[in-house]
Amino acid sequence: MFIKNSSLSNAINNSSNIRNTIIELDNFKTTITNMSNSQEIFLMTGNSKYKNDYNNYLATAYTATDSLLTDNMISNEDKTTLDDLINDYDSINASIFNSTISYPANSEFESQVISSNNAKLKILHTVSNIISSHRDSLNDSSDSIAESISSQKSIVNWISSIFTALMAIPPLLIKKFSKNSNNISTTINSLTSSNTT
Repeated sequence: MFIKNSSLSNAINNSSNIRNTIIELDNFKTTITNMSNSQEIFLMTGNSKYKNDYNNYLATAYTATDSLLTDNMISNEDKTTLDDLINDYDSINASIFNSTISYPANSEFESQVISSNNAKLKILHTVSNIISSHRDSLNDSSDSIAESISSQKSIVNWISSIFTALMAIPPLLIKKFSKNSNNISTTINSLTSSNTT
């Protein structure tokens, strides 16, 4: 039971770590989405506040990839890929921010906006793939927990059966001994009365 409990505890801790990783990766996706929203609102309004918001989300995104790597939630390769994709995305957006925006937009500006959107989608797709691999690990961990719990139930049932059998033996022995004791007493009384006669 001790070994099984230790195994179960490890599986639960592993499952919890994977869940935390998925939550952090989801938060990263939210940051990228917020960057995109800030960029789009800036293009619609020209309000520099949204450009500042974009830059703040950009800094948060870079900090997030560092934290994800430090906490072993992503690999070095994942971090490099994400940082490169963020660089590409920001490079396109920097060009958009520095453009003179006039409406209706010319074909070059439209092309930049489409490229920006595609770059954002690449980031989100990459993060989704990482999350998917962690979800597979979470499913494996859940299966391991279920198997461990089932194994523990079997052990408990087995121990319970043995304990019940052991607890039933003393009353049976007492009953048998009591019956034999009565027979012996009757025999002794019978012999005694015969000798007296």
